[in-house]
Amino acid sequence: MASRGKNLHIFAFNNIYCTFFQKFIEDNFDSAAHEFFYLQPKEKLSFFQKWSRWKSIKPSLHSTDKIFIHFLPTSSDLFFYFLNSYYLSKSYWSLWGRDVFYKDVKKSGLNKWVIETLRKSLIPKIGTIIGHPSDLQFLEQNYQVSSDFAFVFYPLPGLTFKEKVTFEQSKKTTNILLGNSADPSNRHLITLDLLEKYKEEDLKIYCPISYGGPADYVKEVADYGKKLFGDKFIPLMDFMPIEEYKALLNKIDITVMNQERQQGLGNIRTLLFQGKKIYMARKNTPLEQYQKELKFNLFDVKDIDNEPFESFKSMPTSLKEDNSSLAKKHFGNKGIVEMWKPLF
Repeated sequence: MASRGKNLHIFAFNNIYCTFFQKFIEDNFDSAAHEFFYLQPKEKLSFFQKWSRWKSIKPSLHSTDKIFIHFLPTSSDLFFYFLNSYYLSKSYWSLWGRDVFYKDVKKSGLNKWVIETLRKSLIPKIGTIIGHPSDLQFLEQNYQVSSDFAFVFYPLPGLTFKEKVTFEQSKKTTNILLGNSADPSNRHLITLDLLEKYKEEDLKIYCPISYGGPADYVKEVADYGKKLFGDKFIPLMDFMPIEEYKALLNKIDITVMNQERQQGLGNIRTLLFQGKKIYMARKNTPLEQYQKELKFNLFDVKDIDNEPFESFKSMPTSLKEDNSSLAKKHFGNKGIVEMWKPLF
């Protein structure tokens, strides 16, 4: 653990996005002013090992000026904040998506009741919320929220915005990306129904379902996609290395993200830079904000209902170029540093 600083970052887990953010802070800010703690390190811990680690961070909770909560746990780790709720007034909850919409995505049961009871107690005590306004709106509709708010992005691993981008679609086949994971919130089945009218067209649908959902749902999506589109439907059921996945995104022409919550933003940011056409649902997503405030050229999934294939697959090159330039501006390292700087 690093020496204590003015900003304590607590991560709910240890993955590539968390460690990349830590490196981003160390590369762009005074690293001596930041301390990083992982509630769940990569190795599996027993309850007593967790308890020991939680006790070890107590002096930092007391002495630090600001606490940054990167994903509010939706597991027994939430008890860490319950036991230390005194410090929430100086905390900044950085929203990840699932920690916002837990109420809607988690099936009912005793575990959900316990977690939701804790959340209703803790969320009103958090001093500042940071993330996307669409997430804040959902929280305000479902919890007592009196927090300040700041709009920020995380840096994205593997994307430097220096990659070569080709905006013209030279090939005949139209490649479509459907969703970003096997989480049922992707609404794969109704989206496949929406796209079925194009099944005789020269297209391929790539559907990442390698993680995030139960095995029976993964099979249901794979079987249904094959039933409607045959070999034109390609379920991606194995996790792909990041460079291989980036290569897949590069050959995509159209992306359909029909989740009614913030999800897959890493994909969306990459695809905007690459000049791809993106359809998103409007409910509880950043679509409207990205259109109105950030000036991106994005499309509403509802438009597909009455759209012929030629219109569905087409997007003027000028709009693709605009999106790519805006992605560099808003999502590039310099822009993200400027977003985080006032918080530190």
